[in-house]
Amino acid sequence: MKRLILSVCTLTTLTLMTIVSHAQETVTAPPATSVQQQVTQPEDQKVKVELTALPDGIKKTLASDSFKDWTASSAWQIKSNTAEYYLIEMKKGEETTTLKLDSNGNKVG
Repeated sequence: MKRLILSVCTLTTLTLMTIVSHAQETVTAPPATSVQQQVTQPEDQKVKVELTALPDGIKKTLASDSFKDWTASSAWQIKSNTAEYYLIEMKKGEETTTLKLDSNGNKVG
């Protein structure tokens, strides 16, 4: 009986040692990757502008017949590394729209 218990313990120990050593062999380090530098572009700068401080070109465009039924409600000056324009929110009753105008009052994009 002692031999049977000793054999079972030995067999169990050998099995566990095999499993542990096999698990250690199959674990591999992740492959080395080169560090890539991410190029991030600065976000657009958005600055709130009073409607009375808008450039004259934009004021003329907003006063034209094309927008006679619309009212400007807010404005922002947007500056990015590729463009500079004004974002104007317009309202006509319950309707709203957004205009992108350059400083001369011309539509952008």
